[in-house]
Amino acid sequence: MKEMINQLIDFCLNRPIEGSMPHKNINQIIDYMKYHRIEGVLKGYFDFIGIKNEFLDLEVKKNIRSNESYIKLANKIAGKFEEKGINYAVLKGVALCKEIYEKTYYRKYSDLDILICEKDISQVEEILNNLGFVHGIVRNGKLRKATRKEIIFKKLYTHELFNFVKVDGEFVFNIDINFKFSWNGISNSFENMIEIPSEEALNSTKKLKNFPANILNNEYQFLHLCCHLYNESVFSVLDTEYFRTEPEDIFLNRILDIILFSKKEKLNIDKLQKMICKYKCDYKINFAIDLITIITKIDEISSLYNPNLENRVDFWYDKAGNRLKRKRTFKDSIFALRENDGLFYYSN
Repeated sequence: MKEMINQLIDFCLNRPIEGSMPHKNINQIIDYMKYHRIEGVLKGYFDFIGIKNEFLDLEVKKNIRSNESYIKLANKIAGKFEEKGINYAVLKGVALCKEIYEKTYYRKYSDLDILICEKDISQVEEILNNLGFVHGIVRNGKLRKATRKEIIFKKLYTHELFNFVKVDGEFVFNIDINFKFSWNGISNSFENMIEIPSEEALNSTKKLKNFPANILNNEYQFLHLCCHLYNESVFSVLDTEYFRTEPEDIFLNRILDIILFSKKEKLNIDKLQKMICKYKCDYKINFAIDLITIITKIDEISSLYNPNLENRVDFWYDKAGNRLKRKRTFKDSIFALRENDGLFYYSN
């Protein structure tokens, strides 16, 4: 499967694709890529090499409708924020969809992430409430509003507000409002990253020709992608909206984002090295690079790697703040597919 993943990377970078498709079971490949949330890239690759699959086409059509709805929502909210003079940046999927992926459907996402300053929380809540959003969770099509305790807990102990949701026809819209750039986890862990002020990051935003909302500049965007990958992988069970007792597998789409961003966008490496040193987040950068190098070689960011730090890829924190080792290694996770409580393993 490693060869297949690298072919998808080459496809996204418009490089020549060497060799034939390494696996012949189309349905297993689709299941694998859907599980890792990159079925849109697979669809583009299949179109390129002349493979048609009705199931994959239907899945991607649903993704296109959802993605386009989120892009419209991002533009609408950005306009409201700018009217009120609120500093903001659209993060992750919605921004990357327009920045590094050629087609809207290549980058699947199911929420809209926005970074703001903590001082603007009340204004942002008012804007979103006026647009019909409430703090809550939608499960099986039913909305459960968050309790006051849940809302306060999330605000006090994490980097974001309790999720904003809105049911609108066939879509359930989710908005994550981040008022901190990153998160060290509510635990007794040994994390020692110095918080990057949101104000500092939001003073370094940019706009794309094909997307009118603010996004972070390249260096802050890269740092945020690495920090988010680390936090989602290591601290996921500490999130008040997370219901599992163990962390999810690390999904390939988050790693693919960093690979393509590092290769497509020009990064000021000297500036990044100073930022990493200043904010003591080298272990989060190492974590991302350790994951990437299992899949592919990436010279563009190799100088950011600190060889003196331990490899944290296969560790996570439980709700009590205990540091535990994963039952499955990342390598097993990324090259395997769950189905009916079993695992289909592919060769590397």
